[in-house]
Amino acid sequence: MKTTIFNALFFIFILSHQVALSQISISPNHTVSGNGACPDVSVTYTVNDIPQGCSIEITLKSGNVVSFDADNANKKFTVTWSNVPQMAEVRIKAANNGTCIQETVKEVPVMSVFGLAPTITGCPASIVIGKSESFEMTAQLLYQHKGVNDPGEVQEYQWEIVNGGAGWNITNINQNGVVNKKAQIVTDNQNGATIRVRGRSLCGKWSDWELCTISRFVKAPCPIIGAPAYVVCENTETIGMLATVTSGLSGYTYHWSWPSGWNGSPTGPAGVVTPNGLNGGTVTLVAKAFGKTSSPCTAEIVLEPIEPSTQAIGDQFLCDDEPGLYKLDIAPPPSSTITWIVTPSNATTPSSGTGQSASTSATTSFNGNATITFTINTPCGTKTRQKSFFVGRPIIANVKVDGKPGTFVYICPNDGLGSHWISVFLQGDQDNCIDEWDDFGTTATSYETCNEFDFTLQYNPNNYPPYNCVFVNAIASNECGINSQNIIACPSYWACKGYEYEFEISPNPATTTIHVELYLDKNGERDQVDFDFIQLIDNRGNVLQSHEVTGQSIQLDVSNLQKGLYYLRTWIDEGYVMEELLIERL
Repeated sequence: MKTTIFNALFFIFILSHQVALSQISISPNHTVSGNGACPDVSVTYTVNDIPQGCSIEITLKSGNVVSFDADNANKKFTVTWSNVPQMAEVRIKAANNGTCIQETVKEVPVMSVFGLAPTITGCPASIVIGKSESFEMTAQLLYQHKGVNDPGEVQEYQWEIVNGGAGWNITNINQNGVVNKKAQIVTDNQNGATIRVRGRSLCGKWSDWELCTISRFVKAPCPIIGAPAYVVCENTETIGMLATVTSGLSGYTYHWSWPSGWNGSPTGPAGVVTPNGLNGGTVTLVAKAFGKTSSPCTAEIVLEPIEPSTQAIGDQFLCDDEPGLYKLDIAPPPSSTITWIVTPSNATTPSSGTGQSASTSATTSFNGNATITFTINTPCGTKTRQKSFFVGRPIIANVKVDGKPGTFVYICPNDGLGSHWISVFLQGDQDNCIDEWDDFGTTATSYETCNEFDFTLQYNPNNYPPYNCVFVNAIASNECGINSQNIIACPSYWACKGYEYEFEISPNPATTTIHVELYLDKNGERDQVDFDFIQLIDNRGNVLQSHEVTGQSIQLDVSNLQKGLYYLRTWIDEGYVMEELLIERL
């Protein structure tokens, strides 16, 4: 029982000593309250808070040293740290594998700047030659390892001009307690220089040098002012150009080189040159100052066979009452040969010729778009210029009713509900817009745009037939006159079913008497059918004749009608049937 109590007390005694030894320190203590260690200086350290009677062993765990001597008996060690940035480590433990203390490792920062160099901000790689410049540079060198009370940066810098720099001046500037942290540089107007800087640590050791090499360059006189993008064939008019000169620069001269065969001034800020009229090329300009040459400024000048802005001009509309004149608005080079041609060839007479102007007249056989092409052959190449124009009165084309092509169309009435529409495509109209839509009162409502006419049908279910056909006249105009197009849309329920009725009129064209029969074309089968009445109407929907019909045919007297276009109309199977009738007179 006594032995057990003794062992327990001894164990508690050992633990209490080990806990206390976690506070082992060395003095001077760099990592807690002191400054970093300086290299190449012998320092004796004392190990504190070792229990009485406890023997220790002191060794270097890591780090570079000049010398290291441990005095274990007196709990001291003396060390001379090597001049390299490092965080050294010293191991302290109980001697002979004892247990009186736990093993402890103490860090020692060595404040070395060996192998390090400051960084420089504000170092220009190059500055312009020809004037003095002033600028500021800043150095910074931070310790890699230091004590907690040490500043993070070295406390002094040294600036020097080591290469070139004739006429340069350095003024040192302190900042925030750091000596010579900045350097104010004033240059001369032509020389470059290499400036170096180094930092000195708190231990009085100098770092490596950092270099700032500054060259001088000649300011390029770009862009070349007044350089044309092109010259025209056979044009030998003198051209003046200017260098872009930067004010405040001294000692500059300017040197020109010209395209082959051109004659120009070789030097000066203003260049004057005479082209040879046969080739283009590259204009090159450089500046020179104090034995140096700028990067080149160039201007590429192309040779154009004719003035690029040249246009073929003339009448937009060519009418049959007078010839049109078409020409080039800028005269081509004197040695040019010029031909012209109109396409299609039947649009005008003549349709081809020579010279820079063409007088040509509309033919009676053509109505539509045409183009005249001038071909200019010069000693420097060939160019063409074109002018499009319209021959004759406007054309109202591509007529559609409810999307169905044609000027006479059967439409599905849909019990008078919904709107229908007529669309046209104009060629050669003065303003590309129908001048007038006239429905002669045959629609219920209508709405007009430039190339579309929307309408609703007149519908009365108490009448027979309940509909009227819609007659619309579209009018377009240009400088040559007016053109019109009649469009007829007849509502027929049978048109909703996909089959068709049609008149057969003979003769057509007619002069005195016509014979009329009515046929049904259904799914490709054509049969003659009966009809009750027939009307003869004009192109505005006015009824000129009305006849009852018994059977499948009728003969009509048309001898009293004037020459022109008329229509025959009947109503069958809930729909109109209409056909054109052309009356001719000798």
